[in-house]
Amino acid sequence: MESVHLGTQGTLWAWTIQGFAPKSPPYLGPVADGQFEPYGVGYVVLPGELKVEARLTIADPKELQEGMAMRLTTVPLQTDEAGDRVVTFAFEPMETVNA
Repeated sequence: MESVHLGTQGTLWAWTIQGFAPKSPPYLGPVADGQFEPYGVGYVVLPGELKVEARLTIADPKELQEGMAMRLTTVPLQTDEAGDRVVTFAFEPMETVNA
């Protein structure tokens, strides 16, 4: 294996909305007492590199569109036992879609 630096921008290829809490573990986000919030999951094509599956910052399918430009960011996931904020990677639209 070797480390490879990937681009941080691409285009949305396909997506879905995770509407129920995944099994824990390995999922680390909140699931108990109604804390779970649906989130988008999609495939983003990094030009000339590969297609990656990633969390999306948008959970409304009307705001997502095939081929839309996306960029990598981070979003809050949980607060750990020490009280530190844990973040995860996600892709966000570079422009909003008019629904």
